[in-house]
Amino acid sequence: GLDPELLEPHVGPIIKQLSDSTLQVRLSALEVLVRIDATVLEGWEPPVVRQLSDESLPSRRAAFRVLVRLGAKELARYDHTIAERLKDRDALVRRLALEVLGKFDPQVIAPHATGVVQQLGSEEMELRRAALEALDRLHAPALR
Repeated sequence: GLDPELLEPHVGPIIKQLSDSTLQVRLSALEVLVRIDATVLEGWEPPVVRQLSDESLPSRRAAFRVLVRLGAKELARYDHTIAERLKDRDALVRRLALEVLGKFDPQVIAPHATGVVQQLGSEEMELRRAALEALDRLHAPALR
């Protein structure tokens, strides 16, 4: 990753670019954020999470590439927003959503079990695998 000490003071201005009206600027900001040490991004989750509902598919994918590197503790409060992406038309976005959900404790995943189970019907092997891994985090009673 990029040197955390050099970039830490600049994360705010980079994050600010996520609200730019130009897709290329938002994507470029997300690409820089992917390379920044995850510890430097703590506390900056909300603007990245907002990118999950961007109309641009590359933006949603890039936002997940940032989020998948962050800790479950920081992301658990966004479980509903992340689980909403299980309905995304793009299989990669759905798989990345499953990877993030799979980091959470069982009680955080449980309300989204139905959406996770629905991914088992996908033709995409990686999507089914990610769904199974997320379900594996659940205790058996949550599946009943």
